[in-house]
Amino acid sequence: MKTTLASLLIIGIVCAPLSAQDDLDPKTAAALAKKKEEVSQAESEFQKANLALQDRYSQLQGLYEKASVGADKGLVEELARVLETPLKAGQAIKGASKSKARRRVRVFRKGLAAALAKAEHPLIGALSQRIVGAAEALLEQEPQALAQGPAELARRLIVSAFPAETPFHQIWNENLADTDPAALRFRVATQAVKTAKQAVEILLDPKLAWTVGAPEGMARIPSCKVTIQSTFGFKRKKRTQGVLSFYMDLREVSQRDYWSKFYVKLEDKALKAAYLPRFTDSQGDEIVLWFQDPDTGLFQPPPDQMDLPVTGISLEAAAAYAKSQGKRLPTEAEWIAAGAYREGKWALYPWGKTYKAGLANDRNAGLGGPAPVDSYKEGRSAFGIYNLSGNVREWLWTSEDGKDLKEIPESGNVAMRGGGYADKPESISLRWRWRAPPRTTRAGDLGFRCVQDIKK
Repeated sequence: MKTTLASLLIIGIVCAPLSAQDDLDPKTAAALAKKKEEVSQAESEFQKANLALQDRYSQLQGLYEKASVGADKGLVEELARVLETPLKAGQAIKGASKSKARRRVRVFRKGLAAALAKAEHPLIGALSQRIVGAAEALLEQEPQALAQGPAELARRLIVSAFPAETPFHQIWNENLADTDPAALRFRVATQAVKTAKQAVEILLDPKLAWTVGAPEGMARIPSCKVTIQSTFGFKRKKRTQGVLSFYMDLREVSQRDYWSKFYVKLEDKALKAAYLPRFTDSQGDEIVLWFQDPDTGLFQPPPDQMDLPVTGISLEAAAAYAKSQGKRLPTEAEWIAAGAYREGKWALYPWGKTYKAGLANDRNAGLGGPAPVDSYKEGRSAFGIYNLSGNVREWLWTSEDGKDLKEIPESGNVAMRGGGYADKPESISLRWRWRAPPRTTRAGDLGFRCVQDIKK
């Protein structure tokens, strides 16, 4: 996290508020109290670091603005004093040959960095690299500049290193955000608050441990061997496949994300038409799931349906969205690993071996349509993944014969899993699978989620 100017304006807002707690057993309550004390200590340090950073920024900004207009005589005097020793060392090398000139410059450069490190003026210490860069640029063009006195050279370097036309926030972001001690302290304090609050949340909801270190909105699924079999639905020969650790979206892709992160950014009209959520109903009529704004002519989801899973999406559109986010679609083995693997054992549903009403949006829930993507928290998998059973079926990047795809096939079928809001309990189990032609299939109960490879 770069400590840019914008960070200075955010005071105390680091993480979301802690979740409310239900009744806890004494042991957990005691552990929670300790974790909350750690949060308080981390927040206190954050406030101190934030104030120190603001003070540091204001101090350097004031000095820089004075220096850039030549109003800081103390800076000129201090830099001139600093330049005396390396200048004398360079000037001590006599001779007019090019080799002697190059040697003078080398000796001066070597002594300059060491001399700047001992400077007392805050601006010199903070922006010593800019001064060194200005000196190198000057001597590249004018090696004879070493013959000047320290005061004249100091003035020239200040004009070059601290230009009046460059605002200080740009200097900060380019030169100090990653190196200044106050900025580093602020960064450490910010991370400490996040870590402390995360520890509280994990204590209250252990499944969140799988989100630590994962990209926002994703969880890490560990490596395992998956036995893929379909005892229900479309059957195929049982096989075992190894799965490397990967990240998976905690939730199905919502209408909000599909629209705001992807669809509105499409410039090609043909792609906009192809990727518009729609499907053909049993009567042969095309149902467009979004409405068209009469003023702009643009399609968008109904405002009250933004958090529902996006449906009516082809496999091509789902894969295009995933690629645009730096992700991809899950293989069948990955999808099963995220839902069925629980502490070395395999389950029939994300929550366990047997069906339990109320843990998924299926036929028994009676909603008659998709629920928001963060619904049915108690029905999450062991890794905290929502709605792997029920809500909407999900596209997979695996053909019906069990081969993971390299590209979308022109013929044949691909696998889908998860079951939807209209399916019976048996059909939302993790062993039930469907097959469908990828080029022509869209449905009002078919959506998707993404995965991402873990970079080593």
